[in-house]
Amino acid sequence: MAEITDREFGALEQELKEVRHDYRNLKMIVTNSGIASVSPEDVKDMRESLNNLHNLKAKRVEIDNLKQEFNQFKTKVYTVFSMVVVLAGLVGWLIDTVLKITGN
Repeated sequence: MAEITDREFGALEQELKEVRHDYRNLKMIVTNSGIASVSPEDVKDMRESLNNLHNLKAKRVEIDNLKQEFNQFKTKVYTVFSMVVVLAGLVGWLIDTVLKITGN
């Protein structure tokens, strides 16, 4: 087995110092971000919240579709009501005209 030279040992020592420095930096980032204090229950709650949000969005789309259908139904009802009023007016006019013609 080949021996490690002083130069290689020094390079390994320097690499170890850099790795430790990077580890401390990453540990500080995790600690400052608040992720270190998140428990498994918190993660579970966050996932449930996201699932609930997704379900709410799906329900919102369903509600919007129902609103659109209801508005179409209202339009049809108003159209039928308007036609009934117009036909009633037309029948009233015809009756009035017939009574005027037969009354003379």
